[in-house]
This record gives sequence, structure tokens and C-alpha cells, in this order.
Amino acid sequence: NVPPDVVRFGDLNIYSAEDDTYAQQFTIVNIFRHPKYAFSGKYNDIALLQLERNITVHETVAPACLWLDQEVRFKELESAGWGQTGFAENQTPILLKITLKPISNENCAVHYTPTTVRGLRSGLDQHHICAGDEKMDTCLGDSGGPLHVRLQHNGKVTPFLVGLTSFGLPCGQSHPGVYTRVASFRTWIVETMQRNGSPEVTDSHFNPADCALRHVAIRQLAISKVVANETGVYETFDTQRSYITTEIVEHMVQLRWPD
Repeated sequence: NVPPDVVRFGDLNIYSAEDDTYAQQFTIVNIFRHPKYAFSGKYNDIALLQLERNITVHETVAPACLWLDQEVRFKELESAGWGQTGFAENQTPILLKITLKPISNENCAVHYTPTTVRGLRSGLDQHHICAGDEKMDTCLGDSGGPLHVRLQHNGKVTPFLVGLTSFGLPCGQSHPGVYTRVASFRTWIVETMQRNGSPEVTDSHFNPADCALRHVAIRQLAISKVVANETGVYETFDTQRSYITTEIVEHMVQLRWPD
């Protein structure tokens, strides 16, 4: 395998210069592969890239946060890439994204066994996470791309990286894809950064609320939809405004994150 030598940010169409106004490209100076990764296997498929210099954070180029909780409670996740648009199809020149549903490793293991996937000698591991859709999935050329969830905080939307596209069966056939669970490598990520130029990085650096606020000024504005009445009619709810009502309040609700 030939390792990458550059990373490009802020470019949606990789074969056109029309959208290159805010694109940034950097040379990769170091690749830190997980010490237990083997090219012939399907385990520990994760690496950190060290660039020649820091990126310029902008509305079109901003870092995601890392979801470092082992449990993934979200009903939907998103993935994106420039991979093939179907089995034996051409790669897309424009960045495409899809919405996927998390699938338990138990259900996913029906599709992925040592006999169906070369290099999966011990079956799926806890550091794998599966996601899929009946009609769409990630494909050849999407490997290394993000599996993420968009969370709202302080009226803004922040993407949290849950997984990395790793491997799968022939795409477009309703098979779930397998992703590297980022949370499983929490300690390795922190220690690798500390040893290689970022000694200030600690575990608390990745606290979800702190990370969401780090670049809040350039995050996408959160526009939600709420049911306006019992008939199911929807109206746009601007999260930057306060709302009051003259109607009598019949219920008080407290929202809590499950333990």
C-alpha cells in the first residue's frame, strides 16, 4: 500500500478548481499507525497524521470533535467520501454523504466471519462498529473517511467523529459496513499526541462540551424542527431566540442524558 503524502481540506469537488477558494493542502510529515495494525488484517485500522503546519480554521474548514464514549446511543450517523457510487462503478468527483443506522456487532457478525472476510481471523472485535442502510452504504475508495454524528450545543451544530470507514462486503447489496470505533483508541490517541509535539494534550482535552465550544463562532447554526400543535404541523424553530407563551403550562419536563 502506498501511504498518502498530502491532506486537502475544504474541497468538495476534487477534479475541479471552481470550489478551491478556501481549499487548503498540507504535506504529511509523519504517519503514526497503531502498533497492532497489520496490512493483512482487519484490526486496529487507525492512524494519526502529523502535518507540516497547523490548518487555518475557517467556516469551510473546522475540526470535528471525537466521540470517546464506547457506547453509541445515536439512532442515525453520517458518513462521507469520494468512493465508488456502486459495486464496480466509478468514483464520485464530488463529496457525497449518506445517513446510516448503527447495527449491533451481534447482528453484524452474521455478515462478517473469518470465512467471508479475509483477515478477519477472530471475527468482529469491540473496536469495530457497524452501520448500514437498506439502499446505500460506503464503498471502495471511502476507506479512512468519517462516520460521525452532528450534535447541537449552544445553538450550534458540531460534528463528532464516531468511527472511521474500514472495510465491508461488495457495496450496494444491503450489507452493513464496518468502521473503526474511535473511542476504543482513546488512550493511544492521547499518548501518541503527547509523544509527538503536543504534550499539552490530555484526556480532558476531548471533553464533548469543551470541544463543541472551542470553535463555536464558526460552527453551523442549528435550525431545528418542532411540532407546532397536535395536528402534526411543523414550524421552523430558531434556536438563537427565546420563546414565551401566554398559555397555561400543564407539564414541566426535565431532559437528562441516560446513565
